[in-house]
Amino acid sequence: MTEHIRDGFQNYSDTAAVFIDIAKAFDRVWIDGLIYKMHKLKISKQLILLMQSYLKHGNFIVRVVKDLSTPRTTEAGVVRGSRLGPHCFIFINDIYQMPNTQLCLFADDTAIMSTGPERHTNVTSLN
Repeated sequence: MTEHIRDGFQNYSDTAAVFIDIAKAFDRVWIDGLIYKMHKLKISKQLILLMQSYLKHGNFIVRVVKDLSTPRTTEAGVVRGSRLGPHCFIFINDIYQMPNTQLCLFADDTAIMSTGPERHTNVTSLN
């Protein structure tokens, strides 16, 4: 992203950007949708089964002070802070790209940039 902006600057072009961050994205990953997308991307069946086992069969317990909840099964989300987590955001990899735009994607963070010729505006002094 910085290289794209730097290149535009060196070529006397302006770059505009829109930054998108999905709130609580790691907690909201739709596991069945992720598995479906993996099939569409023709990822190997062995890797899909491994990911499905890793994502769908997790259990968790919530502790508040000394009280523990009953065990629950994970229904959505990926482990935050894991090495695998950011790679589970393949939902946005096929986002439509408009002509003359650059997409920068990392996990749930997206930057949409467009570079064009520098605009010169006349600035009038108040003096």
